[in-house]
Amino acid sequence: MDGQHLHHDSFPVYLRITFDQTLSYKNTFTKTAKKLESRNNLLAKLAETTWGANANTLLQSALTCATR
Repeated sequence: MDGQHLHHDSFPVYLRITFDQTLSYKNTFTKTAKKLESRNNLLAKLAETTWGANANTLLQSALTCATR
């Protein structure tokens, strides 16, 4: 490419999927697990309170978290 050096990335990301040499997707699964854990903790805190225990509130919160 006209004498330019290409940058090598050991863990390229494409469509939010992190690839590695073994195609195990471990990095992608780890990131997803951390994200789900934090969202589930948030929903659990809402479910434990009296003001957030409404089923409609929990449903809307879960759907909002799922779209992010």
